Amino acid sequence: MKFILQSKNDILHVLREIKKFSKTYPAVVIEALKDNKVKFYTQGIGVDKVVSFELALNVFLKGKCNIYIDELINKINKAKKNESILFNLKDDKLELTFNNFTQIISTRKFEDFESIEINKLTDKKLLFSTYSVNLSASFNRFKSAIDLEDSRQTLHGIKFDTISGIFLRFTATNGKVLLISKFGECKADVCGNFSGIISLEAIEHYLKIFKSCEEIKFYLATYLDQYYYIFESKSATLMFRQISGEFPDTDSVLEDIKENAQSEIILNVIEFKTALDNLFGKNLRDILKISIDKNIMQLSLENSSDMTLATQNIRIINHNNLKVEKMAFSVEMINIVKQALTGYWLDFYVKDRVSGIYLTNQSLEMALMPLRR
Repeated sequence: MKFILQSKNDILHVLREIKKFSKTYPAVVIEALKDNKVKFYTQGIGVDKVVSFELALNVFLKGKCNIYIDELINKINKAKKNESILFNLKDDKLELTFNNFTQIISTRKFEDFESIEINKLTDKKLLFSTYSVNLSASFNRFKSAIDLEDSRQTLHGIKFDTISGIFLRFTATNGKVLLISKFGECKADVCGNFSGIISLEAIEHYLKIFKSCEEIKFYLATYLDQYYYIFESKSATLMFRQISGEFPDTDSVLEDIKENAQSEIILNVIEFKTALDNLFGKNLRDILKISIDKNIMQLSLENSSDMTLATQNIRIINHNNLKVEKMAFSVEMINIVKQALTGYWLDFYVKDRVSGIYLTNQSLEMALMPLRR
């Protein structure tokens, strides 16, 4: 293996992302490929997840080696900012040459690395493709509704649905708040309908790795009778095991709440979020009580002793004669709603102070149950 790195910054970024990815395997495999590409990859315990990056470099000889990440980062950091580095593998030693000086690193045995060969995956199907900026926005809005403390593993992630290979939808719930995106456009090889669950861990890694505005392809594939999901761009690949099991029937739950909550009020999203920002502190045990009286919605923040800490009034856009007193919600629940909200307006459907409420706008549907207080 022999190739030249023109600037250390590109490889340092890749190595630091790989180091964040898995503390369980503190090494990286470097593989020089044909077509002047070099791949860097690592994985988690039991081959439950794999991440890889590709850089376009001048490759003279193909080959691969297994190196401790920290040792490699320390050696590369000794080079100047824009200094080129020659990587040359000789037997079980990797030589890094820059500024007429050679650093030597001992390689690790490949027996220590239970590698998945991504090109040996079978039955690889494109479930959807979209732009990373859209996917990141959806994941950031929905991940706060994931409940890792729930005993149901299927709730430890976000559910996705593709419809006829052209529409994509996301769902997340913690049993108290339900978030469902309205269908957005996507591209897929699967012409029928498909659904699955993307774990929170995979989402967190995705948000660290795929940051630029690029096309992301999302695949389902098989390896040794295990199903894997794969995020893939031109420069990086993230692969992780599928969460098995059935996601709760959230469509029926949403429909029931929607039919029951028939009185509609319309709010300005910016005014609603600003009022919440003015109210909320860091104590998630506080309670937010919402009262509606004709054209005013009052938000009251109370502590566990029912003492009012602060209030905010919001203008209701549409005219109505609705009156509901003090629906109670935890600050944690409302924070999930606030983080998910985008756009300019919000339709707020309610029946009484104890029944579930339904919220919707141009991109999202939500349902949440008031606390019994």
